[in-house]
Amino acid sequence: MKHAGKITLQTVYDSSPSVITVTVGQEKIFDGVLEKDVTLDFEWHDDCRFRLHVSKTGKTMAVVKREHRQEVVVENLSLNGCNLHPEKFGQFKNIDNPFLADSTIQTNRLDLNGEWTLDVPLFPLYGVPTLNDHKGFRDVLSDSDTACFGCSFTFGSAIEKHQTWPAILASLVNNDVKNYGIGGSNNQEIVANAYEYVSKHKTKNVILLLCHFCRLQIPKGGRLYNWHPTSDMEDLFPEQLSKMISHSETSLLFAGQVPYFLNMIDSINSKISGNVYVSTYIEDHYQCLEKIKTKDFVLLPFYEISKDLQLASDGQHPGPEHNRLFAESVVQYLNK
Repeated sequence: MKHAGKITLQTVYDSSPSVITVTVGQEKIFDGVLEKDVTLDFEWHDDCRFRLHVSKTGKTMAVVKREHRQEVVVENLSLNGCNLHPEKFGQFKNIDNPFLADSTIQTNRLDLNGEWTLDVPLFPLYGVPTLNDHKGFRDVLSDSDTACFGCSFTFGSAIEKHQTWPAILASLVNNDVKNYGIGGSNNQEIVANAYEYVSKHKTKNVILLLCHFCRLQIPKGGRLYNWHPTSDMEDLFPEQLSKMISHSETSLLFAGQVPYFLNMIDSINSKISGNVYVSTYIEDHYQCLEKIKTKDFVLLPFYEISKDLQLASDGQHPGPEHNRLFAESVVQYLNK
C-alpha cells in the first residue's frame, strides 16, 4: 500500500541556520540549509514499520560562544493524516558537539548537532474473512437490505437478539437488517467479513461499527486469533504485546491502516447499490475517522455509551437503551 506522509520543520536561529538532511527510509526529501520553516510531503510503502531520520549540523563553537540560538523543531509528523507523535516517539542523539558528551533523549527539538530518528511499528488492516467458518451469528447468512458488522457491541453480548441495535434498526426502517457481529472481533475481521459478504450476497447498505484499533487478527500455527493487549495470550504473542504497549497512541495505531481501509471501502462500494456507513464507540477513534472522512463512506453519529443508561446484564456491554438511541440516530441516514 502507498502511504502519504507530511513533516513540518520549524527553524529557530539568531545568526546561523541549521544544515539538515531529512531521509524517509532510503530517500532524501531535504538536504541543505534550513533558512525558513518547511513542510515536506513524502510517500511510504512499508505496511509494517515507518522510519524517518533527520541529521542536523551547524552548531559550531562560534555559535555557542555568541550564545546564539540554533534549533530545529519537528513540529508535525503525520502518516495518512494521522499524528505520529514526534515528541513522544522521536529520539535525538547529540553527536560531535565539542562542548558536551554524546547522549540520547526523547524529544522533537534538535538544538545541538546530531541525529533525530523516529522508528515506529505500523499495524496493517489486512484481514482474513471468517464469515463461513463462524457459527454464532445472530442471523443466517443471506441477502439483505442492510448488513451490519462489528464486535460484541453489534452482536449484542448479554442481551436478547431483539435488543441489539441492528434488530432495533430493522424495526424502525421496516426492512431486512442483518446482524453479523462477532464478540471479541477486531477491525481486520470486521472489514474482511463485510467484503466477503458483499461478494457472495446481495445487499443495499453495509454498516461497520468499528472496535478498538489495538485489537488484531493474528494467524499462527494454522489458526486465527482475535488478540488484544489485555487478553491471556502474552506467551503466544509477546512481540505484538511489546509493540502495542510501547506505541499505544490511537492515531499511530490507525496510521498504517488508513489506505487499506479506504481501499476496502471502495471494494465494498463496488458491489452494493447503496452506501457504506461507519461509526465506532471509542471517542478518539471516532476523531480519527473524522479526519479521513471521504465521499466513499458515510460517517454515522458516534455510538455513545452513557453512564446514565443501564448496561447489559454482564455490566460491561451496552444495554438496550444504548442500542435504541444509536439505531434512531442511524435511521435518518438510511432514509436519505
